[in-house]
Amino acid sequence: MLKAIEERVQPVILMILRVVFTIVAISFATYGLITSDFRFQNWMLLFFSLALVVTGISELRKGHKMIGGLAITAFVFILCVIAMTQF
Repeated sequence: MLKAIEERVQPVILMILRVVFTIVAISFATYGLITSDFRFQNWMLLFFSLALVVTGISELRKGHKMIGGLAITAFVFILCVIAMTQF
């Protein structure tokens, strides 16, 4: 019984996290475009990459290994870009 509930709840939590991370990233992007102040660009990239890793996890759970792996690879690449721009 608990396993059935867990299988239904986890995809919902992943979907909620993906939507929240995407909304935050779009909010930072919109702020940067409207004000021409790009100091939050790294935060935008971070939340976008978090949305990508959640997408990758959900795709891997569905059995779509190629798409999930690509999303997680993009997540790692964006984290490297953020780390390189900080120094």
